[in-house]
Amino acid sequence: MNMIWRGDKILPLTFIPFLMLSSVFIGEVLPLVIAIFGGVFGTYGAKEPIIKSWPDFGLILVIYTVLGSIFWFLYRLLNWRIVAFFAFVLAFILERWVYWHPEGEVGVSNTISFGTIFQLVIIYFLVLVLPYLIFQKIRSKWALRGILVSLLIILLLIAAGLIFIYYTMVIRGLWPWRPVTSQSQSLDSGLPLNTCPERLIVEKDKQTTAYWDGKIWPVSAEVQNWVEKNCPGALEGAKQP
Repeated sequence: MNMIWRGDKILPLTFIPFLMLSSVFIGEVLPLVIAIFGGVFGTYGAKEPIIKSWPDFGLILVIYTVLGSIFWFLYRLLNWRIVAFFAFVLAFILERWVYWHPEGEVGVSNTISFGTIFQLVIIYFLVLVLPYLIFQKIRSKWALRGILVSLLIILLLIAAGLIFIYYTMVIRGLWPWRPVTSQSQSLDSGLPLNTCPERLIVEKDKQTTAYWDGKIWPVSAEVQNWVEKNCPGALEGAKQP
């Protein structure tokens, strides 16, 4: 019976940075990259970037380092299946009563349903359980060298993802970050500042719009003035009556 409950007593300390970095990539970086390609980044209820400010970025790293240390101890003490159950219980408590969530986000923090609970289980399995299984596989096949190489790869993936997120924020006029606090703000924000559209559409007695990223965006007077000064390509294709 004791074998069923027993964890990995010799789990090395390198698991702490491995879990921390894996969790940051899976939980904080990858979802935003997917959101960018899915067209929902920066919209109402969407996940906010961890690089929205230095204090937030530092706090996220501290939180995941603490979680890495806690789960290193738990995986040493208990079987990973038991730890997984504990992870889901802890996740529910944190998401429900501790973590801050962007306004409009749907989750267990404001909605208890099969969908939100299932989503929570999947997310925290990927963040807190899957890294352990991957770590043990790498450790059994390639030992310390494999672990160090994997840490470097994850670190590079995080850096690349954050650079891409920052670049997207800049070209869409989302840097410095401003939270989207209403559905109307998300829908009516229009073409971001400092963005050259493919075509400017100017029609008499109608709001100026622009074709960019496969969509038609409303254009404010400030943004139109910037486009006319800095985007000759958009003006060449401008539609005017």
